[in-house]
Amino acid sequence: LPATTFGREGHAASRHRLSHVTRLYLLMGLPAAAGLALVAEPTMRLLTRPEYLDGWRILPWVAGGSFFLGLQEFFSQALTLVHRTRLVMLSMLTAATANGLLNWWALPRYGPVAAGVTTLAAYLLLCLLVASAARRHFHWSFPAASAARSLAAVLVMSAAVAGVLEITTGLSAALRLLVAVPTGVLVYCVS
Repeated sequence: LPATTFGREGHAASRHRLSHVTRLYLLMGLPAAAGLALVAEPTMRLLTRPEYLDGWRILPWVAGGSFFLGLQEFFSQALTLVHRTRLVMLSMLTAATANGLLNWWALPRYGPVAAGVTTLAAYLLLCLLVASAARRHFHWSFPAASAARSLAAVLVMSAAVAGVLEITTGLSAALRLLVAVPTGVLVYCVS
């Protein structure tokens, strides 16, 4: 989307569009990742067989990593607009190498959950590297105020969903999700 705008309308319009779509991503992606992390256990209980239930412990880490992977895309687009794709590639190689080395070290020591943690760490590193490079080559307004508001609303949402999950502990996974998910959406929207 920003690339199309860049080609038709130039730098200023691209900066505005990139800020706008990043803001939308933050407002939707942050609560989605947090929400998935919060309801990981009942979700896995509902969707998998009992032998895979422990996978719920990995899901929050992967959800967080997925959020940062999505966020880095906006910084990568900024670099693509100014023909600095080599910096994107180097950032990806660095993060992938870090992920491989962290997995090599952590998996034997800490088990499968370590793979989720290292995924989050690698995608966060990728996001930071690409963001740092983008800031030097394409100046646009990152929607920090929207990020802060979304984070504050996510914290309120998290407390509400955690409370609902605690209260509904004895119910089936499906019922817990039927109560927790709408509660999270409602509380996030009004926060």
